[in-house]
Amino acid sequence: GNEIETEYNNFDAVNVPKNHPARDMQDTFWLDNGELLKTQTSAAQNKILRKYNGPLKAIFPGRCFRNEALDHSHENTFFQIEGMLVDKNVSVANLIYFMKKMLSEVFKTDINIRLRPGFFPFVEPGFEMDERSTIHIFKYITPTYLICNNLSRDSIKRNAHTAFIANIINNAIPKETTVITNGDDPICVNLARDNKKIYYGIDKLDTDTKECENIVQDMVLCPKCGSKLEYEYYRYHHVGKMHCPNCDFKTPKKDYEITKIDYDNKQILLKDNKNIEHEYTMIVDGLINIYNMLAAISVLKEIGVEDDKINNSLKEMKIVDTRFMLDEAGGKKIVLHLAKGQNPIACSRVFDYVRKQPERKTVIMFLDDLHIKNETITWLYDTDYEFLNQDNIEQIIVSGKRSKDVVVRLLMAGVPKEKIFSDFDEVESVKKYFRPKNIESVYILYDLYAIKEKENVNKAVKEILENKVEE
Repeated sequence: GNEIETEYNNFDAVNVPKNHPARDMQDTFWLDNGELLKTQTSAAQNKILRKYNGPLKAIFPGRCFRNEALDHSHENTFFQIEGMLVDKNVSVANLIYFMKKMLSEVFKTDINIRLRPGFFPFVEPGFEMDERSTIHIFKYITPTYLICNNLSRDSIKRNAHTAFIANIINNAIPKETTVITNGDDPICVNLARDNKKIYYGIDKLDTDTKECENIVQDMVLCPKCGSKLEYEYYRYHHVGKMHCPNCDFKTPKKDYEITKIDYDNKQILLKDNKNIEHEYTMIVDGLINIYNMLAAISVLKEIGVEDDKINNSLKEMKIVDTRFMLDEAGGKKIVLHLAKGQNPIACSRVFDYVRKQPERKTVIMFLDDLHIKNETITWLYDTDYEFLNQDNIEQIIVSGKRSKDVVVRLLMAGVPKEKIFSDFDEVESVKKYFRPKNIESVYILYDLYAIKEKENVNKAVKEILENKVEE
């Protein structure tokens, strides 16, 4: 296909909605004449169908372009390959056969395929090859290092059960692979018992607790003998310092351990396996992000990268704006934080982050999976909405298809009724109910598929703050 395409072929003809963020300047290279550099090989579908009609079989590889900030995992130019089959009596069975045949040829052995429904806003039906299929790769590629930062339950639409996933990973890891993993997460500690292991973690924090504050705790019993684990302290969910009273399973000694977190100066102090301490720049606060950074540092140190080089790289990094962003208007801080809807652990971690920020605040959240009809609300009751029952939270404004269900959950969490406001529409809920008179900050919590809505809500919040609309 052509590398320069029309908006119709690239977006409209393949059912990409008008308000989809992919159409924005920050995602697409637009030309002065209204055309664009194609963002996907799917731009050829419309032309092929119009030229050849059906039945047809087509494969069309090509170069694609997206307006990405370049880093180690993003590039503005890349290649895709796409196939299309149009005929009578064609079904998903044909897709499964093709994928099985293709992968079996690539890996020179018989490959089993498992598809699961996958949501993409402009694809219906949508399928993804399950991540569990990647274990087949370990039959042919032996990783020198395998990093596992955490294992916790996911959305029940995905592979929610941690023991199930951990067992699959355990059976796949080659014995020669060195496993670098989070020593504070007992599920990770239990992985690959016979492999060489490198552990990282964070020393006891002032915020750690004697009892688990979360609804969900994904490991309660010892994986070796079945006894109930005993914790010296909990950090969150099943993460903390633990031991089994009846066998040798326990939190291991760390090879890389953060001994101090300086939130004011955005620094962490890390002690390595040679008992030498090094200071690193903290990219962003929040324990999940600190663990992510620690995992990366541990791997880099294991492969011999010098500390100065690591820290210089960290100084240049930031979390992408679609996941976390700080803004300001009218002298008040605005925090925009991704909170993956239908994932109780992800949302609970964000709620915990919000409650621990000391300033008086309004929380605005829309955690619905906006682009799909969804009847699943059980995840609301695995999520720690109780963390939002705080004296320094003045308002909680919820919106989206399931906003009424969230209101019920907030009431069950003990949040006073007079603090809760709801509306179906994200922006209208802000215009109707946002009253910034007594607050210092605003926290906007949004779902993975609500990036455009997040931007619109932030705009509405800023207009109110800058115009000093208080009543």
